[in-house]
Amino acid sequence: MHRYIKAVGAGARRARDLTSDEARAAMALVCDGAEPVQVGAFLLALRMKGESADELSGFIEALHAHTARAAAPAGTVDVDCHGDGHAGRPTLLPAAACAAAALGVPVALRCDLQNGYARHGLAAALGALGLDLARPLTPARAARALAAGRLAVIDLQPTCPPLARLLALRPLLGVRTVAQTLSKLLDPLSASARVVGVFHSPFLPSTATALARVSPARGLAVQALGGLPEARPGKLVRVAYANAPEPVPLDLRSLAGAPDLTEPGSAPSADNEDGPDASDAAVRENRAALDGEEPHALAAAATCALLLHAARGTPILDAVGEARQALADGRAKAAALAFASA
Repeated sequence: MHRYIKAVGAGARRARDLTSDEARAAMALVCDGAEPVQVGAFLLALRMKGESADELSGFIEALHAHTARAAAPAGTVDVDCHGDGHAGRPTLLPAAACAAAALGVPVALRCDLQNGYARHGLAAALGALGLDLARPLTPARAARALAAGRLAVIDLQPTCPPLARLLALRPLLGVRTVAQTLSKLLDPLSASARVVGVFHSPFLPSTATALARVSPARGLAVQALGGLPEARPGKLVRVAYANAPEPVPLDLRSLAGAPDLTEPGSAPSADNEDGPDASDAAVRENRAALDGEEPHALAAAATCALLLHAARGTPILDAVGEARQALADGRAKAAALAFASA
């Protein structure tokens, strides 16, 4: 292990990226019980250097050997829900996923229910929709739900325990590490399409490139506050595709009044963990969106459009229209009612 630490932690002038084979070997050692001090040193050195696409793909290959797997139905879109959320903003991913399911796109939401830093209220919203959170949210359970035409949820802890242990080091280390990115890239279902959230714009190309290397699926990396792959009406959404990782904007400014030209780089620091918990608001707003109430339905439709765009290539504004109609006419709510039996 020490030679991999030395390679990535030798300082600004001498540190180098690991090859994908080296990264796979290093992560295999981490998973098999490397000394805790070495694991911490390795994670912090990687954070200082920055991770390459080769390193990310090698790490994921090693982690997949310790990951519970299942086969998703064709057309399934795997959605990364591992962001912390931003300043207590409630997530509308559950309502967006229900709208996508109502439109014939199977959706698996991958999350970390043990994330003590989450501020988005995802678990509360899923529980309010009727998901039994007491039973393990495994890939096998998700595959059964998807095969029955229902929305599925996968929790990291029963899916990949070694990666969950790396994430649990965050309060000891004081900062995020590559573990956060790896939780986004994990592919337990071999889904047909992938959607991941990225906070910092410099990481969009490497994340999209890594998606292409770890999975044959269509891949979309989305820059968003708090790291959740959500879109907001009236804004430009910067994305990168797995087969074309140079970031490009998706324009949603026509969905609101005044255009919003805020540069993504002006967002608050990703390490700002202050902010209220949004659990109660997430429950209220997802219910309102599923009832077709505005502006919540439009916000959920904008996020659903990202899922449809990733899964089927639907133009973003056309996808918003489809999702908005599914929320307005009750099809999304019907999908949510079926969710309880998943």
